[in-house]
Amino acid sequence: MADISAKQREVMKWLANKWSAQPSHGEVFTINGGANRQGVTCSLRTLKALEKKGFTCIDGTGSWVSTELGRQLFREQPI
Repeated sequence: MADISAKQREVMKWLANKWSAQPSHGEVFTINGGANRQGVTCSLRTLKALEKKGFTCIDGTGSWVSTELGRQLFREQPI
């Protein structure tokens, strides 16, 4: 398994299952956040670190998503 932090692993579990990270405020991003959902938060720094490893990218809408490599490595992990 890739050498990443616990927070990065938590983020990848969600992104690999086709969720996206949406801007919340400042440099904070929310995954699966909403009115009735707690979701997961992460920083821009976390997403950029994962991008450097080839696991995340920005899609056409400005959201952070998993790359195919990220999905292959992390999609089997339960959320």
